[in-house]
Amino acid sequence: MKRKAIIFFGMGFFLLAYVSLALCGNTSALPKSSLNPINISKITPKEAWRMIQENQGNPNFVILDVRTPREFFKERIPGAVNLDFYAHTFNIDLSKLDRSKTYLVYCKSGVRSNSAIKLMQKLGFKKFYHINEGIDEWKKDGLPIASGP
Repeated sequence: MKRKAIIFFGMGFFLLAYVSLALCGNTSALPKSSLNPINISKITPKEAWRMIQENQGNPNFVILDVRTPREFFKERIPGAVNLDFYAHTFNIDLSKLDRSKTYLVYCKSGVRSNSAIKLMQKLGFKKFYHINEGIDEWKKDGLPIASGP
């Protein structure tokens, strides 16, 4: 019984020391992931529209719609390409994209595109922007919409 109590006490002390260091501001004991939160460049639809206008004809600028193909063909930002977030190959397809390009990413309301951008960051993409509130907000702002194949 004494051995178990000592081991338990020792583990408890280690945990207490770890938490104390974290609370006192010594971040060297914290995991790196908690020190570097994902920083996503969020922009408004109007800012996105200006960015699209400034990059017309730029092969290194990609408008990436991560909604389903059905949503995409119904309505989309002109010039966008589709990569279905719900497809079982999404991670693989995303990893095949050119990491040196700049991506403007959106979905319907911002949830899927936010998740896609987090994955892009993990995959080593460096230049990406997220349209706040997705195409829903884009339409509210009266910005252009394309449809069909």
